[in-house]
Amino acid sequence: MHSDQTRFKNTPGRFSFRLHLFPMVILSASLLMASCKASNLDLSSNGQAGALTSAPTQTATVSGTAVDGFIDQGEVVLSTFPPGAAVLGSATTDTSGRFSIQTTPIDSAALYQLTLTGGSSIDFASGYSISLSSLDSLSTIVTGKTLLSSPVTITIMTTLMANQAQGMINRGAAPLASFQNALGLWSGLLGFDPTTTPVTDPTAGPESMGYPAIYGLILAGFSQMAMAIGVNDHLSPGTSNTLGLLSVLNSDISDGVLDGLKPGDPNPLTYYTYTLTADTLRKDIADSTLEFLWGDRNQSGLAPIDVSGSVNALALDSSSLFPGNPLPTLPDPGSPLITVSSPVNNAYYNNTLPLVATASDALGIGLFSVTSTTLPLPVNPPGSTSIQTGVDILGIPDGPLTTVFSAENLAGTVSTQTISLSIDNTAPTLQNLSPISATSYDICGSTNYSVQVTGQMVDTGSGPSRIQVQETAPVSQAISAYSTVVNRTTSNVSFYVFAPVNSPCKAVTFTYNITVYDALNNQRTIPYSMIIAN
Repeated sequence: MHSDQTRFKNTPGRFSFRLHLFPMVILSASLLMASCKASNLDLSSNGQAGALTSAPTQTATVSGTAVDGFIDQGEVVLSTFPPGAAVLGSATTDTSGRFSIQTTPIDSAALYQLTLTGGSSIDFASGYSISLSSLDSLSTIVTGKTLLSSPVTITIMTTLMANQAQGMINRGAAPLASFQNALGLWSGLLGFDPTTTPVTDPTAGPESMGYPAIYGLILAGFSQMAMAIGVNDHLSPGTSNTLGLLSVLNSDISDGVLDGLKPGDPNPLTYYTYTLTADTLRKDIADSTLEFLWGDRNQSGLAPIDVSGSVNALALDSSSLFPGNPLPTLPDPGSPLITVSSPVNNAYYNNTLPLVATASDALGIGLFSVTSTTLPLPVNPPGSTSIQTGVDILGIPDGPLTTVFSAENLAGTVSTQTISLSIDNTAPTLQNLSPISATSYDICGSTNYSVQVTGQMVDTGSGPSRIQVQETAPVSQAISAYSTVVNRTTSNVSFYVFAPVNSPCKAVTFTYNITVYDALNNQRTIPYSMIIAN
């Protein structure tokens, strides 16, 4: 449609308006009447009257800016309103969208229209160059008093306002009343006069909070919405843009109400596969403005918390611009939902701490992160809705730890979920072995003999779990061992050593590895021996 994929170049976002007055001399001549007194006339030698200077009239210079992205090389025409009367002047915009028109005297009580056609702009959201076709135009309606006293801004919003006023006139309303009605509705929707408020470029660098910044962000939201339609429909970059969407919205506003319908047609208006609704320029633009704030193209330095009041006011507008049903709603009345699969609350972890979580929100997630007061955790990139990683905790001291998962949606609403856990990288100990290691037993002449070994497995972390006994000499074999968990920190353990009959009787050293485990499989191996003469 209106696409050209030349990449973005920054353009300033301000304009100025000045009125310059110049005297105009009107010359008149009259025939000298013999019966007239001529003391105020300059009589020439041939008897003809000289020039008589009349009172001066005025010319004006009308300045302003055209913005859909700042429009370069567009033609701006100044005419009286309603259209059809004289064209008073025209000018071409520069790379910053500025124009300056020399015109005849301005009547402060009259209505005037400024219309822009042609040129190109850099789309706020996508950064692509958008060309205005012969079917595209932007316009605004202002009073002569405004032209004489205030800057003039031409945007998508002023275009819709102008078309709404024209629709009222077509239905029989007076031009001035139609203009005043439309201007009041759009000023109420935006919170400022769209025809006189300048626009700050939200892609050009940090800006302080104010109506120009809000204006720029709302126009960027309009751009974000158009770009999202293209992305959803898998269109070539720049194909879906604000100018194409504007043409559909102009059909919607022609009856004075933004309800997603063309007058007399019950079928909803569409732009590609996007269906217009009563909330297209209310909730949808508010949503898209917040989405733009989280994107890389936003360089305004402003965040949702800075503009939430203006965006919410836009979304909740209940004026006659919109039908009474459905009722307006906030961009996102709820909070993000966080689901944490790992870590588990109050659980113990060793070696590696797995972090697995997701965040969701109807509007979208701007930032999802996990932090800890004592544990350095990886940074999650903006826009991510999941966290899935493992963190090495071997060097972290044992003990309690808190992790905080935080999700912020595009409206700036934050949800958090705190998980308490404990780190346990320490193996259990084995205490109070009886008999003690290296004890000797002289049982020569006896039959097969067994010795019961008992003790306590102690673990202050995840708790004792099991014991394993392995005879290493004189033979290598596993020995059945038993552990009884008394509480989380101590467990009674026991195993039996069987000594065979030897002939002749001799002393044999039996050696063992006793390995104890906690619930996390942290393990410790203790050497143990006994000497049995049999």
